[in-house]
Amino acid sequence: MMPATLALLRVSFTDERERNFAIALWGSISVVGIALGPIISGFLLSHFWWGSVFLINVPVVVATFISALLLAPRIAPDKSRKWDFVSSVLALVALAALVEAIKETAHPGQSWSIPSAAAVIGLIASGTFVRRQSRLTDPMLNIALFRNPAFLSGTIAAAAVTFAFAGLQLAITQRFRLVAGFPPPTGRDAGVQCCHRIIADRDDWRRISA
Repeated sequence: MMPATLALLRVSFTDERERNFAIALWGSISVVGIALGPIISGFLLSHFWWGSVFLINVPVVVATFISALLLAPRIAPDKSRKWDFVSSVLALVALAALVEAIKETAHPGQSWSIPSAAAVIGLIASGTFVRRQSRLTDPMLNIALFRNPAFLSGTIAAAAVTFAFAGLQLAITQRFRLVAGFPPPTGRDAGVQCCHRIIADRDDWRRISA
């Protein structure tokens, strides 16, 4: 969804100043969403069924869909470029298998057969996907981009920060909820604030681990 929204901004705003403002606004809304998401979900969990954290997105999706139909520019598809269905299936299998391998590995007392099989399937699908992209005339993912050191280092850094922040937020929130006994809104809010402080201050690592 994130690349799709950026692509929509790219074609919707042809003026460079307007496009820069739109991208800045897009990034600001993303940050605000990251901060408000845990607080709103904590409030919902305190007062409603746990499924409400998913249902609250339905009106947002409906409003976005209607807005896109009314405001998004009409762009004719490029018929000279073809969508490769096999590549989509390979990407889906690779991501699903790798996520399953990570999830099953985290289970205590879990047999290694399931995560090992999922990891093997994920690696095979990933390798096949990369090999196929390098041979297609219109690849879904241009593998040549990763030969650029700046692009590769930026991608690795962004992925590492995203995984680290998400993992810390989940672990610290669970600690506040299950160990300290905080209610959902307080636990989620404290978890987000704690993650931001950890990123800003290395000394907080020692306090949390203690």
